[in-house]
Amino acid sequence: MRTRGWSTQQWDTTRDQLRERGLLDHAGDLTQAGTALRAETEALTDRLDAAPYDHLGPAATARLTELANRFSTTLRAAGAFPPVHFGKG
Repeated sequence: MRTRGWSTQQWDTTRDQLRERGLLDHAGDLTQAGTALRAETEALTDRLDAAPYDHLGPAATARLTELANRFSTTLRAAGAFPPVHFGKG
C-alpha cells in the first residue's frame, strides 16, 4: 500500500468504491466486469503508446529496450529505487 503513497484509509475507501462499482468482489479480486475494464484499459494504453515505437521501427525499438533494461538493472542494483516500487513479477 505504501508504494503508492496512499494511507490505509484511502486504500479502504477506494476498494469499497470499486466494490460498489462491481469491479472487485468481497475478497478483493477482480470481477468479470473488473477484468473486462482492465483489459480495455491495457488495450487503450497499448494503442496510445505505440506511435513512438512504430516510428523507431523494430530494430531501434529492440536496441532501446536493451539499453533501458541495462540502465534500470544498474540503477536497481545500486539501490536507486526501493524494492517495494516493483511489482510481484
